[in-house]
This record gives sequence, C-alpha cells and structure tokens, in this order.
Amino acid sequence: MSCDYDVAMVGAGLAGLSLAVRLTALPNPPRILMIDPRMTYDRDRTWCSWSVQSHPFVECVSHRWPEWTVGSGKASIVRRCERFPYQRIPSDALYRKAKALLEQAPMVTWALGQSVVKLNETPGLVQIDFSDGRSVKASQVYDSRPPEIKTNDGWRQIFCGLELRCPGARWNPEKVVLMDFQQADENGVRFFYVLPLSNDVFLVEDTWLCPSGKSPHFSDTDILSYALEQIGGSELEILHREKGTIPMFAMPKTTVGSRITAIGTRGGAVRSSSGYAFTGIQQEADTLAAAYPGPPKATRGTFFLGAMDAIFLNAINKHPENVPDYMCRLFQNVKPERLIRFMESCPTLLDRLAVMKALPLWPFLVSIMSAFLPRGSNR
Repeated sequence: MSCDYDVAMVGAGLAGLSLAVRLTALPNPPRILMIDPRMTYDRDRTWCSWSVQSHPFVECVSHRWPEWTVGSGKASIVRRCERFPYQRIPSDALYRKAKALLEQAPMVTWALGQSVVKLNETPGLVQIDFSDGRSVKASQVYDSRPPEIKTNDGWRQIFCGLELRCPGARWNPEKVVLMDFQQADENGVRFFYVLPLSNDVFLVEDTWLCPSGKSPHFSDTDILSYALEQIGGSELEILHREKGTIPMFAMPKTTVGSRITAIGTRGGAVRSSSGYAFTGIQQEADTLAAAYPGPPKATRGTFFLGAMDAIFLNAINKHPENVPDYMCRLFQNVKPERLIRFMESCPTLLDRLAVMKALPLWPFLVSIMSAFLPRGSNR
C-alpha cells in the first residue's frame, strides 16, 4: 500500500522542527508532513543551554552570559567560562527560523490546527487518524506530542517565571543566577533562577524540584518580592509569563514499533537530572537524521549518563535536604568546562570522573546499591 508521506512529524515543537530541518538538508530529503494542534507559533517558552555545539538555530540566540552563580545568598559560588557561555533562545525566534527553513523545502507539507487521536502501525506504513475523522499514511512517524506528567509519576521540575522591567535595578548584566536555593526538605527543593536580559529587564523564575505526590504553590507576589530584594528597582512591570513542568524520570515508551519513534520529552531527550532539553534535542535530531531511514543505535555513553542520573535522583529522593550541598560541590570542585560538558550530555571520561569525585562518597554508594541491587539482597 502506498504512503502519502515518507515522514510524519506528530507534534511540531522544538523536537519536531529540529528533526525536520535536518531531514530536509539530506541529499535525498523525504516528503514530510508537519502536524501540530496550534495554528500560530507564539513565544511560549525560553530555552537555555551552554553553547557546546553548533546547531541550525545559532542566529536565534538572544543573549550569552559568561558568568553564573549557584548557592544560597552570600554562600553562592561564582563560576565563569568564556569558551562555553550560557545562552538563551526565545521560542518565537526559533519558530520563525525553523519555519523559514522548512518553507524553502518543497517536500514539506503543514497540517496546523490538527490533533492526532491514533497511530496504527501495519506492515509497511503507519496510519495517522486525526480528530476530524480524516487519516493519512506515512512510512515513518516521529511522535513528539507532550506526554502527560502526573503528580505521582516521580520527581518533576516545575517552574513559574515572570519577565520583569525593573527600573533602577542593581545587577551585573553578565551574571546569571542558576540556582538561589530557598528550601530543601521532604516537600521538595525550591530555588530562584535569574536571567538579566538588559540593564532593567529580567526573567525571574520560581522553581521547585518536587518529589512524587507533592505540588508547589506559585504566586506573582513571591516572584516580585524576590526581584525587589535581590535585583532592586521600583515599580516592577510584568512583561511576559512562562510556566512548565519537566519530568525528572525516564519517560515510558508510549509508542512502540519499528516505524514509530518517540522524540523530544516524550522520547527521553530531556536530561532527567537537570531538566536541560535544548542540547539533548539537537543531539537527538542529529542522530536520527544521520540514521534515517533506519533507527539510531544506542551508545554506551548515553547508557552511562542515564545510570549516573538514576543514581543522583535516587540520592536526592532519599535526602532532598542535601541537594544544595551537592550542587555547590559540583560547581565548586569541577572545572566549568568539565561540568558544562557533563550537564549538556557530551562529557569525556575525565569529565565523568571529575563529577563523581566532587560528590560525597557514602550517600552515592548507598544510592548505587539501592538503585541497582535486587531488593532483598544482603550483598
């Protein structure tokens, strides 16, 4: 049976767009159908990462910062790296760039305003059923639909942010606050995150790392109070809002079969220990495009990082009160370039060893044993 398309991208967000851009650059590009329930692409999020690799959206970077801090108040640790600055990409800029690249490719068709209700794989093709009753057939499907994340699924990173105009702010515009810890106990780990976008405009996020069964409460008042105390200024003006939930656990494979591949958050491209997504999704897109039309091969390095993340998450699940200390140890004792490569999922062996050496031995030995030894074992 013939197919309408070679590739159907179910979900045309960061993961779907990133992969489609790579596929259209292949010597023999496939016919691609881009499916997404939205009709327009507005600014709905901000992606931040360290600039460890090239990607098709470099010109979308709006800000780069060479310096960042982690800690709590006066106990914060300041680190700097000119080679790998921290960078920001607003989603609307990336959406414009990706759509412009894809509109130059005659083999790309758009199906905006369409929701997929079923994927049915049969020998040789996948049938895609839309909510309006129509269906199409594709040889290969990449599914990036946002997964449902429930309170009891496991640890989650939940954030609520405000972009603020702060006239008279007192702040070093080169410095980012990655984690200003406020609380760490059985209810979760709370910290504030600050990006200076100009001398008087800042993105301030209230972020929680929440264990299973816990949910935080957010309020504009808390964020505004923090901004007034830490950034300064007066008569703060709210310019934009952002919020989101990021899983801190391995995503279950909700789609199976040789012709359906889960990508993006749904496919586990988000780093579970940190929530960083942009670089992982770009790496995933490079790998999938290089392997197309076949499946990519799993690498030993990916497996090792997954195991390290599982150990770390098991350790913080047992002792969430220690998270600020763990993070401060990492940023204090690991050279910035090494820690950046580790956090962006492209570490060398020496980088991984440096990270392991920086953390306290006993809690992580206990975590390894409880994570990987069979229950009931006395060994």
